[in-house]
Amino acid sequence: MLALTKMYGQPHKLAVQHIMELMDSPDVRSGDVKAFRLFALRVHSLVGMLKQEGRRGYVELQCGSHVSRLLGKLPHDLTVSFKIFIHPMRLAIPMLADFADWLEYELEVQEDSGKSASYCKVESSIRKKENRRDSKHVSKTTIVLLGTGS
Repeated sequence: MLALTKMYGQPHKLAVQHIMELMDSPDVRSGDVKAFRLFALRVHSLVGMLKQEGRRGYVELQCGSHVSRLLGKLPHDLTVSFKIFIHPMRLAIPMLADFADWLEYELEVQEDSGKSASYCKVESSIRKKENRRDSKHVSKTTIVLLGTGS
């Protein structure tokens, strides 16, 4: 942290600048997994930076307005998902650390659903190939008529 202070100035100002950059970044569109992953990484980085600051960082971590403003960057379905995630915690005001935890959880869920979706696609294509093979066998059937000569 000392090296960062020498290079960039006061850590608190650096953290506030990081928050402002997050706020100025474009909104995450629904279904844009790459943008969501980058957003989650930036929030996680911010939380780590604030935790290292000690007391001053803790004040920023507790600021509920940061969370509500960052939620505004996400599509409605993800905002609802966050509210469902924090509901059992009975938090009046969720902190940035709670938000970062949810982002990590949501990324895991998206990766798991992506794996199962790709598995379903592979399984579906295998079934289609088998059906094509089966239909080819049916079309190659030859009918032989046998008769008796009188």
